[in-house]
Amino acid sequence: MRNKETIFDIPGDTYINGMETFVELIEERRKVWGVDSQEVLIGINNIPPSDPNCLVYLSIAAGGQCYQEYFRKELKYGGRWINKSYMHHVKATSSEKGTFDYNNNIAYI
Repeated sequence: MRNKETIFDIPGDTYINGMETFVELIEERRKVWGVDSQEVLIGINNIPPSDPNCLVYLSIAAGGQCYQEYFRKELKYGGRWINKSYMHHVKATSSEKGTFDYNNNIAYI
């Protein structure tokens, strides 16, 4: 007799491919920020977690097609959260590249 599917069954391919996508996203953002993968969290809430050890938070939108990126100011544990997605992205000189002007909400890329 075959067991009936329940709401707790997870299709293997969908689950594995989805998890691989999240792991790749964490790895990509970890390298960009220069932090450990344990310091990057993914969630669906628009409010970053209160965990002081989380330095980068990715808020995934419905469907997983886009995300907002938050990071702790100066990448310091317990620092205030900055929403990088809302910052103005400005082309920078080589000395400014990768820095932030928090007062004017500018991310130099």
